[in-house]
Amino acid sequence: MLATQEVIDSFIHKGELTPDEQDYLNVLGTLVDEDEPKHHSIPDIHGVELLQAMIVEFG
Repeated sequence: MLATQEVIDSFIHKGELTPDEQDYLNVLGTLVDEDEPKHHSIPDIHGVELLQAMIVEFG
């Protein structure tokens, strides 16, 4: 997935894209969006729990 993100980043930083490049970027974005929840679950927490988790995560 890291290689896919690098391709996406390169297109984003390129600036103006050809129609084919834009289509390819759209497909890659869709694939990443659909695949990400399978590998990176986001806990359903709110309020103080969320703040505590963020403090732990980011110091």
